[in-house]
Amino acid sequence: MTTPRTVLHIGLLTLVVMWAALATSSRLRAQFRTDTTLVVVDAAVTGVDGAVVRNLTAADFELLVDGTPTPIEQFRLQDATDAPAAPDTLDGVASNAAEPGGVFALVIDELNLGTRSTLQARRLAVEFIQNTLQPHDYATVLRTGRTSALLFSNDRDRLAGLAREASSLGGSAQGGTVDVIAAAEADASRQAGADVDPAEAGDGGSPFDPAAGLEMVRVVVERLGAIPSRRKAVLWFSEGLPVDVRAAMANPTDRIGNKLRDVLRAAFDSNVAIYPVDPRGLYSGPNLSRFRKAPDNGAELDALRDIARVTGGRAIVNTNALAEALRRVARENRAYYLLGYTPATPTGRKWRVQSIEVRVRRPGVVVHHRTGFVPLARPPVPALVPIAAPLPIRDVRVAMAPALVSHLSRSPSVVVPFAVLGGLRAGSDATYLVTAVDEKGAMRAQHSARLRRNDHLTITAAPRLSLPAGHYQIRLIVQGVGAGGTVFADVTIPKASASPLVCGGVYLEQPGAEAASATHAFAGGSEVRMHATASARDPLGSGTVSAVLERDGAVVARTPVVATPGGRGWWRLESSLTTPTERARYRVRMAMDGQWLDGCSTEFTAAPS
Repeated sequence: MTTPRTVLHIGLLTLVVMWAALATSSRLRAQFRTDTTLVVVDAAVTGVDGAVVRNLTAADFELLVDGTPTPIEQFRLQDATDAPAAPDTLDGVASNAAEPGGVFALVIDELNLGTRSTLQARRLAVEFIQNTLQPHDYATVLRTGRTSALLFSNDRDRLAGLAREASSLGGSAQGGTVDVIAAAEADASRQAGADVDPAEAGDGGSPFDPAAGLEMVRVVVERLGAIPSRRKAVLWFSEGLPVDVRAAMANPTDRIGNKLRDVLRAAFDSNVAIYPVDPRGLYSGPNLSRFRKAPDNGAELDALRDIARVTGGRAIVNTNALAEALRRVARENRAYYLLGYTPATPTGRKWRVQSIEVRVRRPGVVVHHRTGFVPLARPPVPALVPIAAPLPIRDVRVAMAPALVSHLSRSPSVVVPFAVLGGLRAGSDATYLVTAVDEKGAMRAQHSARLRRNDHLTITAAPRLSLPAGHYQIRLIVQGVGAGGTVFADVTIPKASASPLVCGGVYLEQPGAEAASATHAFAGGSEVRMHATASARDPLGSGTVSAVLERDGAVVARTPVVATPGGRGWWRLESSLTTPTERARYRVRMAMDGQWLDGCSTEFTAAPS
């Protein structure tokens, strides 16, 4: 039989290279040197109780490379524990003003999880996203059984929705293509027709493929290498591997061993910590193995422990305290130490891992860090163009507020009002590119233009993208002279004639104040127009639609909404309001006959003019 392909698609890499590569923000580069000679090791230091230790200095650390003490040339505590202020997290507005917090890639290994384990993994992932992630954290959810896009987001509702879609052996009946880099595509093509031994049916009734799961992890880890000078965590939900890690990697003909070697080499190159999570929790019994090749369950979990140990993560296995363990993962990936050193010039061309050991001269602490570095590994993954950067670039500050708007003569489109708020040289030209990327990583629409010369700090535009129904990530880059900025936002376009009614967001417009449409920061006592597009199977003429303005849950005002049919199951909802004069944060949402309309909600701030 043939094995299903592990699929990971990043179509953004096909974009034109007219955009200069910006590997990291100048703000970070000024604090920590990131040239090609410096090796950066992130070290998460915790007490035995799991609390992060923050009061260490460079003198408290000892770094050994291949057993030899090595000078620490750069040192910094990176602490992004505290969430940014509320104004940076208005619903409906995306901004790159806040420094990203933790970086997490959740890989749900559907191809190697039984039905019960998949349900538990899905529950754990959703709980982690909704209750543990903070507004400034960025995460992505990938599944080995379907085409997945490596798109990081801080939209917790959308991330939780992706996790809920996981299903046991979801990819066993469907194929796909890998479009990441040439090496990954070639590898996937070689493996697509390979035979695998059937696994025990268990509760899933279908074969398992550990090598396919490892291939997904490898590609994810390699992609994370585009994020420098930052700790990155892969949460890999798996039941384990049916191998002895050391024996498998020593056998050049062992397929799983070769995949393991590739995963570890990628983790060393990209400085990524892998946290395997066994969703089965605490169990007992002589043999609960799901793999025929595994002699016992202990061997499977030992493989996970070995992978975690050498990459700087922790294996979350054989415990029922899974949620607390994941909270601990989040804490230690928001606050950690960065150590930089210059490696010795390697001799020869043979692939060899240089061992890394980080010691702390303080009793009662635990250090998690990668244990190897490969000075002569495979050629590095090409630098991503800014529009495909995993995290927002912050040299130029940008805000946007995309929403669905309707047209009486054709299907709705997404309007992307944005404002450049700082970072561009006064009077200089700039160029912008806005794209819409679907759930499979394919770019479905784009628009680019040159921004007019402007002597003011704020530059605005409001391009539109025509898209079919679906979920998209809107990605915007503004490129000026020697600096650029990117920002992401997730949008959902409902299908026409939906039941029940659903909106595609709310577009706020203040005549004569274009920047306010992107930032939702309005002057008090001014008129603001509201536009929403609703998909509804049933007519709205029989209902009464109103816009409700709230502050801290209390109703401040109500205004009528005019509903105009647009044909093909679409309705245009329009209203206006006068912003309050008291400085505060407000929410406006639409209701019909006292029932809130799904998706017809947004937030803004008002301040005295």
